[in-house]
Amino acid sequence: MPVYNAGSIVGATLYAASSVPIYNDPPLQFQGTVIRTIPSGGLVGIVYSYVTDSDGTLYWQFYDQNGTAYYAANISGYFQSLAGQGILTTQQQLAAQNAANNPPSIFDNLKSLFLPLALIIGGAIVLKGISESLINKRK
Repeated sequence: MPVYNAGSIVGATLYAASSVPIYNDPPLQFQGTVIRTIPSGGLVGIVYSYVTDSDGTLYWQFYDQNGTAYYAANISGYFQSLAGQGILTTQQQLAAQNAANNPPSIFDNLKSLFLPLALIIGGAIVLKGISESLINKRK
């Protein structure tokens, strides 16, 4: 299962992959209660922020059309994939950061040019040999 940085999810649109209970407050921390359930495939909302309750469970925070906050627990299997929204996993973010921090060296660039250059030089040598052979046959 892909791992995301919670901050990367803020602004993403979440859809239910299974029934998702919606709370008026995160449970335990604020004694939240289930106010409705979003069915599989339904729009949960656009993530505004996130909070964790006293047992460490992360809850996504959303706002409805009236400006009232509601919450859904970040439970495996509750939400559809985020891949189509251009959100990078933690691993993809680290790879992009490493690539930006470690640009290719001149040696890397030369290494990528070596094979085509070797083929061109080799081809030129072969063509020179063939042309010399044909010239010598005509004499």
